Amino acid sequence: MQRAFHVCHFHVLIVPICVCQLCAALKHEKKQVLEIHSDADGKELASATVVLLHLVPENPLLSQTCQESAGPNSVYWQEAPRDKNMKNFRETLPHLHSRFLATYKYPVTLFYAPFHGVIDDIAEIKSLLPGVNVEAQPLDVFSKDRFYSPERYEEYTDTCLMKRTYPDHCGCSNFNFAYKQMNYVFTYGMFFDTDVLHKYRYWLRIDSDSRVKDVQEDPFQAMRRQNLTFAYREQPFTEACCTTEMPAKVEAFIAEHGIKPVVPAFLQGYMKKLTYFYGNIGAGNLEFFTSPSYKAFVSYLLKQGGVWKYRWDDQHIYAQAMAIFQKPSNVGPLTIAISHAHDRG
Repeated sequence: MQRAFHVCHFHVLIVPICVCQLCAALKHEKKQVLEIHSDADGKELASATVVLLHLVPENPLLSQTCQESAGPNSVYWQEAPRDKNMKNFRETLPHLHSRFLATYKYPVTLFYAPFHGVIDDIAEIKSLLPGVNVEAQPLDVFSKDRFYSPERYEEYTDTCLMKRTYPDHCGCSNFNFAYKQMNYVFTYGMFFDTDVLHKYRYWLRIDSDSRVKDVQEDPFQAMRRQNLTFAYREQPFTEACCTTEMPAKVEAFIAEHGIKPVVPAFLQGYMKKLTYFYGNIGAGNLEFFTSPSYKAFVSYLLKQGGVWKYRWDDQHIYAQAMAIFQKPSNVGPLTIAISHAHDRG
């Protein structure tokens, strides 16, 4: 398909599982023992890592939004995710270091997409976090042969086709493919396309444009103390966009697998209000996020294609997963305060 565009730079496989298998999986999740260690200063630390992403496609067509959707005469808008990411990192990583990692000496896991020049970017990112152990892990999330649904690659990568075929009042279908793949990584790729996080108990992911303001307490130790499976920024929120068809698909998953939620009222409330967690920072317990039950849930949603059709997001998927498989007491706020680019204007 020929694409006419203007260049404007600016800042699993699903396996049917029965109720008993899911219950067994959940029981298995509770058997793991949390690992604790001390740093060189004797400070007790949890087994955890801070996750950063630098996902830039080698092919610039994959980071285009649709300016005018008119079939073969569509006009695309070229975005520059590499420049935007690195500009953000230069501004925010010094705050991550001085206000968090200099005190709580946790390692950083940097997921990156291989592209020409990425080695220089990795070196600069490491230089912005002096004294921090940064493990750079490649994730090929842009090639067809590694795509979750390769038979629909040409369709899902064409933003104007998505906009025409799956219109929504929020414009979610018009987010570029590279952005949608970020949501794929948040919900599935960083847990199941690699095992690099499996050596930890907790992960905390923070966006490149999120600036740490204050850390009240070691967030991982706070999660351990409160027995949290997921910790969110500030509070849960309700409704929002990018959820077309999602509630019906979540209900279908629950019905098809015969699942009985741990606290039915918890799930009903989250489903009715379309509850979500801000996605610019969040933390989770890997005992759950690498479990068969969570994998089955996210795999089911990915097979529906909503991540690429309607930009289904991690914010809602995390919240629905918590409401299906966890208790309200297993979800709570982070002990880190941040400001996000949207907050700052």
